[in-house]
Amino acid sequence: MAEETKNAVKPVAKTPAPATRSAKRRIVEEDGPVYTGTPLSMSGIRGLVANSVLWKIVMGLLIFIFAVGFAITAIAPSNPRGNSGSSGAGPSRVALVGDQVIERDKYVRVAKGQVDQMAQFGMKTGTMELLGSYQRSLDSLISDAAQYDEAVAKGMTPTGAEIDADIEKKAQEALKNEGGNAAGRRKIESKFGSMKDFESKVRENLQENRDEIAHQLAVDKLKKSIEDSNKTTEADYKRSVTKLDLYQITVRPKPEPVLPGKDATKAQEKSKADAKAKAVKLAETLKKADLATFKATAKKESDDFSSKEKSGALGWMLPDQVGVAPSVKEALQASSDKVVGPLEDEYSGGWVLFYVNGHKEDLPKDYAKNKAQTLKDFETRKDGDVWNKYLEDLKKKKSPEILDPAMAAYKIQNEKVFSAPADQQKKLRQEAIDKYQESLAYATPEESAAIRFQMAQLYRQDGQNDKYTATLEAALKDSDEPNLRVQLANGLHEAKRDKEALEQLKKASESLDKNPSPASPFGGGSPDMGVRMQIAGAYDTMGKKDLAAIERKKVPPAPAGGIGGLGSVNSPPITIKR
Repeated sequence: MAEETKNAVKPVAKTPAPATRSAKRRIVEEDGPVYTGTPLSMSGIRGLVANSVLWKIVMGLLIFIFAVGFAITAIAPSNPRGNSGSSGAGPSRVALVGDQVIERDKYVRVAKGQVDQMAQFGMKTGTMELLGSYQRSLDSLISDAAQYDEAVAKGMTPTGAEIDADIEKKAQEALKNEGGNAAGRRKIESKFGSMKDFESKVRENLQENRDEIAHQLAVDKLKKSIEDSNKTTEADYKRSVTKLDLYQITVRPKPEPVLPGKDATKAQEKSKADAKAKAVKLAETLKKADLATFKATAKKESDDFSSKEKSGALGWMLPDQVGVAPSVKEALQASSDKVVGPLEDEYSGGWVLFYVNGHKEDLPKDYAKNKAQTLKDFETRKDGDVWNKYLEDLKKKKSPEILDPAMAAYKIQNEKVFSAPADQQKKLRQEAIDKYQESLAYATPEESAAIRFQMAQLYRQDGQNDKYTATLEAALKDSDEPNLRVQLANGLHEAKRDKEALEQLKKASESLDKNPSPASPFGGGSPDMGVRMQIAGAYDTMGKKDLAAIERKKVPPAPAGGIGGLGSVNSPPITIKR
């Protein structure tokens, strides 16, 4: 098993392994089919919800949970066949990132670890969320592999002496943390016989993970080099806390009609080019304009309707508070011009121009007293910004090849279909369905249900209701989840099969009665509340008001406080076995 752990992320066979990595990490081409996938898109998820403070708190907590789980599972001993949640089957190589390979064993271990981690916080990963959870695990491994690949390319692999020093540091930390007091020493002695035996075991385990330690040291070197490139000054800090009296004009691409036989992509490109040309022309016209002229132009030309009604006025704001992409905020903060732009805003898909009508420095009241610490904190924050920007650029530079069929299918379904021209979406949906079908050959029952749920959504989008209901029925043979039955009931109702739909709703309600989910640790009651409301809504749709009322009576009032039951956290996809 230790051997499998060391082989979890390896250089591709064509590239020699770095000198500090053992021969065990070299790739040996395996017999059997080779699965090819579609390169992973790394587009960010954005929306109005991102502006909710509550949502940011929730997501910050979930990201912390995920990060802790990833750190633990990434170095834990591998035991894929001993895990009940993931089978470890499927193509042995899940993805390629540069010269690195993400292998099945590590992927399965990390994915299973994340599901277990969320469960410990009272967040069940159900059939509808399983593939999303798996995808997040894969995304973390892809990011890690990309960082290591870049570190190797930059000659940042650690020396043997550096690895030895880090192992010694970790050993001393373990001894101090576990045996730093009498109670800790007694516990160690009862389990290991003596402190010396414990120390020997610690060092043995660290040596077994030598390759993983070398990997992390290389990534740490890369991160430090990027953060060291960030040079901040007091002037930078003061600009960051200077509010601007802003007016804005937004120019967005106009929808272009796509006629039969015409290329939709070219139409979109033309619309985008037209928007850019208009923004450039406006900027030239307004370069030396006064505020009154800019306001009049915003009132007439801006495509941002909320600010357009106020002649483009946004009010006094810090650049970080403006609802635009980070690159636009940075340019706005750095500029000393009256008219700034046009700047391409990837959030809105258009271009923005700003009129800066005034500046107002907003330093903390205790700035003079705490100046050194304030500037140090600012530099640390900017180091993080620089590193995160570097990671975003690295994603684009090292776009992975997904070899796992289910993962490739999920990416097509969630990142390619809706961004593609309408005339190409049906073909992409079928491509995803074909890959899902391929992955069913080796998926566990839990994974099969999750795959079939995603397939059902694709059939529904194609208007194939018979296949939608049949696929959900197949999913229910592997996972008897109430929310799946509600989905099936809705499809059966649309097919005018209300007798069968009512039977599914009855079974869903009975299942919740027999196996209620525990209340969310974050407040807001049990996640079953949402499913019961869906059942009641389905009854209403079928005209069964009495049954809907009975179901609603089973929903207790939400307790005061909390942030609402987070029973299931939306997640992405899967694959599995070897």
